[in-house]
Amino acid sequence: MTSFREMLQDDVNSVFLNEEEFAEIHEINGKKIKCVIDKDIRAALGNSGDAAEFLGVFRNTLTVFINAKEMSPPKAGSRFAIDGSLHLVVESYVEDGMLKVVAQEVLS
Repeated sequence: MTSFREMLQDDVNSVFLNEEEFAEIHEINGKKIKCVIDKDIRAALGNSGDAAEFLGVFRNTLTVFINAKEMSPPKAGSRFAIDGSLHLVVESYVEDGMLKVVAQEVLS
């Protein structure tokens, strides 16, 4: 019998990281990787979504979801290049076979 974790890993590959469903190929740190990029700043920063919380300086923050087998979690504060755009890692961790990286674009 297949365990729940095995079924979850199958879903990571066949649904969430399926290029016909959600995933796209992006260049991350010089390597072509299949991933999902979420640009919803409220989810990345864990805010309630109250518009007043977002007044002020805007930072281009994104969350990248990658199969954890593709790369190790980068350390907070490290450089993270996505499609030629430089970002700094805010946080990263692996959960249920997925690497989640929250990063902010470095303004030049």
